[in-house]
Amino acid sequence: SVGGGVEANFTRWEEQFEVTDGGKQMENLEGGAYGTAMLILRGKLMATRSLGGGEPMENWMLIGACLQGTPLGDLYLKVLGPETALQDQLEALRQAILKISISA
Repeated sequence: SVGGGVEANFTRWEEQFEVTDGGKQMENLEGGAYGTAMLILRGKLMATRSLGGGEPMENWMLIGACLQGTPLGDLYLKVLGPETALQDQLEALRQAILKISISA
């Protein structure tokens, strides 16, 4: 894991946002090769350093997941961008995450 388990990583991601009311969603995805926890955040991205810096970004979205128990350990995926760009891709991302299979 990266600096702690699932909860620690999801908390760190959430701290990068000013989440809008109802802008946090957590779920467990069923049907994939691994136990998968998913976090969706909507709001103002406060931590813009990884995007080159600048002012906080309004109406942004984070879609993150942890695939637990892969042959390589827990793997984390994070997609970050404007909510208008990611909202329509949410179901496709869920399905893509469920299809991940890793050979050691």
